[in-house]
Amino acid sequence: MSRLLVLLLVVGFCSQVSAEDYVRELSLKQGDAYLAEKKFQHALNAYSQVILKEPKARVLAAYLGRVRALAGLQDIPKAADWARKATEAYPDSLEAWQTLGELYLTEHYLDPVRAEGIFRQMLALEPGHRAAHLYLARSLSYLKKIEEAIVILKAWTEGHPEDVEVRFKLAESHFAMSDHDLAEVELSALLAQQPKHAKAVKLMSSIQSRKRWGFWLPVAALMIIPFLVFGFRRLKRGQIPKDVD
Repeated sequence: MSRLLVLLLVVGFCSQVSAEDYVRELSLKQGDAYLAEKKFQHALNAYSQVILKEPKARVLAAYLGRVRALAGLQDIPKAADWARKATEAYPDSLEAWQTLGELYLTEHYLDPVRAEGIFRQMLALEPGHRAAHLYLARSLSYLKKIEEAIVILKAWTEGHPEDVEVRFKLAESHFAMSDHDLAEVELSALLAQQPKHAKAVKLMSSIQSRKRWGFWLPVAALMIIPFLVFGFRRLKRGQIPKDVD
């Protein structure tokens, strides 16, 4: 085989690869654009083209794009099926695991037990993964393991004191456990950094209102009960006349 023929074959192969890469990238960009416009069926078609043309390539972006398009079409079971395929093809992909875990926390496909396992696995792969901390805490909350959720959120805020959103979730968890003092501590720290955080301001107001009621209700009871007892005794002795028909 002549050198010229070999050179032509190499150039032809490179051109073919470049063309395939171009078509793949074009389809992925089209899918992303359709997703942004919430044209989920068009997005699904674009990502499917990549998968159909390169079934053995297992392009992660196409897998996850297909998952998001299916979720947008409210076909959560099929979206979860493709998310599982993505984790099987890319077992070290945190994005694939997170996508699957998020699906297990959707309203009509709720499976917090599986979600918990997935986000714990993510933390094993990357202990500093913020979303894994948040979603694990959410999974635990669904399972009524709020004390464990507090531990997870507390660990994150200790390492990232500037993260006001996670601190707010921590305050909410304390509030859910009726631990208003600790909730107030976290909210005070949050509001010191971001005074106009609307949700934090509202929750702080609710806590303070409950504390005021908690103080005044026993006081009011101590003041009212003696009058009630005195009135009951007078009624019993007949000193307070009953209404006449």
